[in-house]
Amino acid sequence: MSVNKFKIVKTSTDKYIDIPVEIKWDFYGRDDSIDEIQEDIIEKVIGKPKDFELARFENKQYPTTYETAVNYNFYFFSGSPTNIANSNSWGLSYNSEGFSNKDIYYTTKPFQKSFFKLDFYDTRDSKTQKNYFTVILYANQSSDELKSISVYLPDVNISVPKFKLDFVGSQKEGYFFYWLKSEEFLNIDTFYMSAKFFNGSAGYFIKMMNKSQGSLSDKFGFKGEDYFYYKVKLDYSDYTYQIFDFSNGTDLRVGNEGNPINWYEYVNPK
Repeated sequence: MSVNKFKIVKTSTDKYIDIPVEIKWDFYGRDDSIDEIQEDIIEKVIGKPKDFELARFENKQYPTTYETAVNYNFYFFSGSPTNIANSNSWGLSYNSEGFSNKDIYYTTKPFQKSFFKLDFYDTRDSKTQKNYFTVILYANQSSDELKSISVYLPDVNISVPKFKLDFVGSQKEGYFFYWLKSEEFLNIDTFYMSAKFFNGSAGYFIKMMNKSQGSLSDKFGFKGEDYFYYKVKLDYSDYTYQIFDFSNGTDLRVGNEGNPINWYEYVNPK
């Protein structure tokens, strides 16, 4: 048998064939674009996230007396509109609202349900104002004074419509104001505070004024925006507030023991 002898020599260099393939990068980064579109759509639908964290504002210390407490006095009227100028018709007592000293001392349900409601508005114009927050002061948590509940018993401490609110002591409720920590969402640092008393026995609200009607020249024809509010200024630098009486044309800070925040029952001429 004859055998063909062939010698195959393999080179050490690999052979390559170049095949031209067109590559386009149109879809590069498309996933990132989809994420951006989603964020844009969500922002348009629900808006950007806002900071709704609340901060606790406390009464700014008075510079001369170094007091921190806020003092409220609520005067009720016990007469007829004809003697509204009589100072003896105004008093710091719940008796004028139909509560006896026994009702107050034993904290009957009607008295327990009674409270003062402080509303904080952005303006004094009743047609356009918005109520942004509210503070409640319960009648049975007000200050005490010695009063008689029986001729056969010694005098006892009962509540009178006076509050000395502070961050220490028994009267803390209502001392702090809770409002937005950031000014980005609502840039408001001035509010107008009104007051009402809810009578838990009669079941209605009584509007309060910053001046006694008896002291006004026009006792029933005055402008409500001048006498139904106190001004409240917030300071975001140290999270404090100050309360001012503006009824005389200038801002006079009130609330300390020597110059308390006085509220007077509004007397309807009818």
